[in-house]
Parts: sequence; C-alpha cells; structure tokens
Amino acid sequence: MYFPHARVSVHYRGLRLVLLAAVAITATAQLYPTPGPCHGQCINLQDMSFIRDTSGTYYRFAGHHGIEIATAPHLSGPWTNSNIPAFPNWADDLVHLKPQIQDLWAPDVHMINGTYYMFFTVENFGTAMYGYGDAASARYGDTAVATSSSLDGGTWHTHGLLDIPYQGSKYTRFDTSLLMDGDSLYLSFGSYSSGIFGMQMQSPPLQVLGQITTMLVADDFVPGSLHNRTEGSFLYENNGFYYIFYASGNCCTGIPVTEGEEYKIEYCRSQSVSGPYHSRNGTSCLNGEGGTLLLPTHGEYVYAPGSPSVLQDPVYGTVLIYQYMNPRIGLGQRHLIMGWNPLVFEDDWPTLKEVPPSPSSAASSGFQISFRKGSFFRPFIKMFGLCLATTSITSRQTW
Repeated sequence: MYFPHARVSVHYRGLRLVLLAAVAITATAQLYPTPGPCHGQCINLQDMSFIRDTSGTYYRFAGHHGIEIATAPHLSGPWTNSNIPAFPNWADDLVHLKPQIQDLWAPDVHMINGTYYMFFTVENFGTAMYGYGDAASARYGDTAVATSSSLDGGTWHTHGLLDIPYQGSKYTRFDTSLLMDGDSLYLSFGSYSSGIFGMQMQSPPLQVLGQITTMLVADDFVPGSLHNRTEGSFLYENNGFYYIFYASGNCCTGIPVTEGEEYKIEYCRSQSVSGPYHSRNGTSCLNGEGGTLLLPTHGEYVYAPGSPSVLQDPVYGTVLIYQYMNPRIGLGQRHLIMGWNPLVFEDDWPTLKEVPPSPSSAASSGFQISFRKGSFFRPFIKMFGLCLATTSITSRQTW
C-alpha cells in the first residue's frame, strides 16, 4: 500500500506531539503519590475524622446522617459501617442545639484524659450549605461538643455549643480542629468565609477560653464568587513546628470548574500554634496567596482531594487521610472516597509518599480501591480513543 511522503510526515509529527504530551501527563502524575488501598466500605464519605481506641481498632467518623461511624482492624480496612450513628435520634434529641436542625457534619474526635471528645457542626441552612460564606451561614451553623467513654454509636452525650463569638461574615463557626499543645488546647475553625481562625480552649475542652480570635490563614477568592476558598483545617505539631493543613478550592462535587480551581490540599507552617503561618517559600499565609500545595488533582484517578487529617499508624507511621473523587466512578458527593498516604517531614517540611508494601495485608471485602503506577502508554492511547482492557496495570477496581 502506498503512503504519500507528506502524509506520513504529518502522522509522524502528530504521534510525536502525542508522545510528548503523554510524557508530560505521566511526569505530572508521578509528582504526587497514588492513594493507599482501602477495603470494605470506602466511598460516600465526607469530612472524616479518625482515631484508634485502646484495643487498636480504627474508628472513622464521617459527616451527615447523625455522624456515621465505621470500624476496621487496619487503616486499609476492611471498613465496616456501624448500624448505629453517633447520634441515632439527632433530629429530635439535638433540636435544643439548633432550632429546625437539618444536618450534622465535620466531626473532629480526640481522646483527652481518658474521655473521647467530638466536635461537630450543627446547621439549619440545609441545601444552601454550598452557598455559604455570608453572615447568615455564620449564624446558622455552629460547633457543638459531645463526649463518650467508648466511641460507639448512641453513647455520645452533648454538652452544648461552643461560644465562638459571632462576627458576621468574617468567619463561619464550624469545620473545627483541636490541637493538644502541652497543657494548652487550641481550636481552629472557619469555612468559605474570610479565612481560617483560631482561639484557645478551656480544659477540659467543653468551651472556648475567652473571646479572642486570631486569623491563621487567608486564601484567594474564587473568581466570580464572594466566598473564600479555605476550609476543613487540621492542626498538627511536629518537631517544634506547627502545621495547618486545609482544603482550598471549589468543594465538593464535580461541578465544572476551571482547571486548578478544584479542591486541593495545602499547608502552612509556624513556630507558634497561633501563628504567624508561612508557606514554604516564606510567604505569609495571610496575604491571600494561599499556602504550599501538598496534594492536588493528579493522574487519572484522583480529583479534588480535600478534608485532610493526620493519624499515627503503627505500620505506616504518620499518615495523611483525605477525601477525593475518582472521575471513572463519579463526581458527586456520594462518590467521595477515603484516601491516605504516609506523611513525612523532610527538613521539617511535609511531603507525601507512596504506600510501601504492608507486612500484613487486610482481607478484601465489598468495595475495594487500589492503584498502581500508570502505564506510560495509557495517556496517548486514550487520545486516540482506543479502549483499554479492564485488566490494565494502571488501575484495579473490584466491586
């Protein structure tokens, strides 16, 4: 068969451009690790908090439906949802916290002096939650505190709302994170307002200490919106430095957004829990330019990661746990997936690593998500519209 020389040249140049694009995509994806494996019930999760009890059992608390609870023998699972949420009759039992209460979310769980404490959001602005950031949402959303001796559903006793001072649209009074700093307790909070703020807590942490709030992080405003990008903070101390991890960008469903404006995880560092916090390049995290990027959308399977938290694991050491979406599964709130990676500090700056092989693998059951490093050829094969076999080494998913 005869191929005109010019036509072959055009095809060659086109293939060369596709190959170069594939190299760029693969290189970008490999800058960031793939999520660690998750076995069992690992999807439809938002705003998670994790803790290990004294027996070594992992507990996962997630927003909505009375604060859902799941347990697992290992971080990777298998995760099993409890039939009883933290607050089984929340719509009736917690109405004293917020008239016409509509939802509970953003739990933050800690053990302090033998008692488990949970800070969680109570709100009555319902479906308007993704339009918050104004004075109304600051008034209609609050943080409550509850205690338990066992972590199990139905055992949590509420102690009322935290008296975080109301300051109009300056900040919202939810999305909290508590840090135990020696004998002191410090709380961060704020979501899609003018930034993330902090204040001292009493001990035991059933109420705030005083009325002084300090801005910790401010971020860029989303173009065309009055709402700030930052929310879902998590405070952490390591080697004398204080870190605030948080989500920045458009949350939390796969609505069309400009590339780079979707949810991502950033951090700032300080020598004091109350700040000032700076990014790795020395820029103040109060100047509206954001912090240092830790985990963005990357590769084919990780879209809009957010809601970071840190846990000490006996196998993997310090780990960062987060939510993300896989475009091949879906981009709705019900498609949010539990992800995690080892978190290491190099010269006292955090970075995420690939999950090493576990000495003992958790048994797989139900929904399972695991990843392997991508095939070099996959990106440009997709550009040609060719179908890939489900047994591709790039990803393995079973249902």
